[in-house]
Amino acid sequence: MVDRNDESQYLLEVGGGHHQEVTSSTTADAMSVRTNSNYNQTVLRPHGTSFYRRFCILIMPGVALISVIIATMSWIPFHNKKSVKVQQFSSTSSSSFREMAAQSLHSLNSNLTNRPSAETLLKAHIPPRGPPHCEATVLLLRHCDDHGIYAKDDSDSGDKHCSHMGYERTDILPNLFGSSRRWPSPQYLYALLPEQPRGINYRQIETLLPLAEQEELPIHVVREVNQVSDAFFSKLQQQPDEMCDTVTVVAWKHAFIPLLAASLGCGPNEGCPGTYPDDTFDQVWELKFVYEPEEPEDEVEKLFAKHSKFIADDYGLLAMELAAAAEVQEVDNDMSSQDNDYDNETSNGWAVYGSITEQRFDPLQMLGPFSKRRL
Repeated sequence: MVDRNDESQYLLEVGGGHHQEVTSSTTADAMSVRTNSNYNQTVLRPHGTSFYRRFCILIMPGVALISVIIATMSWIPFHNKKSVKVQQFSSTSSSSFREMAAQSLHSLNSNLTNRPSAETLLKAHIPPRGPPHCEATVLLLRHCDDHGIYAKDDSDSGDKHCSHMGYERTDILPNLFGSSRRWPSPQYLYALLPEQPRGINYRQIETLLPLAEQEELPIHVVREVNQVSDAFFSKLQQQPDEMCDTVTVVAWKHAFIPLLAASLGCGPNEGCPGTYPDDTFDQVWELKFVYEPEEPEDEVEKLFAKHSKFIADDYGLLAMELAAAAEVQEVDNDMSSQDNDYDNETSNGWAVYGSITEQRFDPLQMLGPFSKRRL
C-alpha cells in the first residue's frame, strides 16, 4: 500500500531499460510512471517491488497449500460421517443378509399375537390350487431418476430432487396400480428421508407423490429400515385380518434396499439379492408374505402315489429314489439338526418369497408435459 501523505521515492522506467528517480509528495495519481514503448502503457512501481514480487512467488503458494490442507482435513470427518453407513453396508456379506433375514422372520413369527381368522381366509386371495391363503405384498422401489444435466438439485441449499426423467417416471408410476393393472391399489406408502449434512433429499417422497394423490394416502416418512419393518411386522402380528391382500409401497435409496429387504425377512434364501444394480431405476423388489403356505410334497412315495397317472417312470428313476428314501430321510434329519435355529419355522406362521421384476418405464409414454411435483 502506498501512503499518499508521505514523500516517497519512485523509479521511472523508460523504454530501453533506463531508470530515473522522481519524487512525489502529492497523490499517487501524480506519481511518476513506467513507460514501455512496446506496449505503450504506463505503470507506477515503488522501490520495494522486487521484494514484493519475491514474497508473492515464494510465500503465497505455501499459504495456498496450507489452506487446501486445512480444508481437506475439515472435509474428511464430514465425508467419513456421511459414508459410514455405505461402508458398513458394503462390508455386509450374503451370509449376513441370510442371518438377518432369518432372525427377522423368526422375530415376526415368535411374537404373533393374532392369526388370520377362518372367515378372513375364506374371503382372502384364493390361488388356483390349494387352500385359501392370507397374503400381503411389499414393493421396494428405487427413488426417481436423479442423473443427467437437468437434475433438479439445488447446490446453494443442498436440496436434492428428481431429474426431468425422474419426474416423468413418477407421473407414470400411478398407472401401474389399480383394478386390472400391474398391482392392486396400495394401502400403505413409505418414503426414506436420508440423513445429510445440509438441505433435504426429497427424491423418495417425490417418487410417491403422484401415487399418493391418486390413492389419497399419506406418505409415511422414515429414516431407518427398522421403522418400516417394525410397522409392517406389527400389523402382521396384531392385525393380520386387515393385512390380507394389502400392498405396501416403499421408495428407498438403492444401496440400502437389500438391507431393508433383509430386515423384512427376505434375504438370498428367500429370493432377495445382496445388491441392487447401480445402473437402473426400473427394478422392483416384490416381497410376498404368505400365512402358513401349503407345504410341498417332500416324500417321493406320496408324490408318486398322488400323481402317478401324470408321471411316466420309463427308466425306473423314481423306483430307485423310493428304494433310497429311508437313507435320504436320515441324511435330511442329520442336516436339519445342524441348521440355524431359525430355519424351517416359517410354516408355523408367515413365510416370505422375494422376486425381482421391473416397472417397464418408457419415456415415450409421456404424451404431454409432466406435472411438476417438486417440493
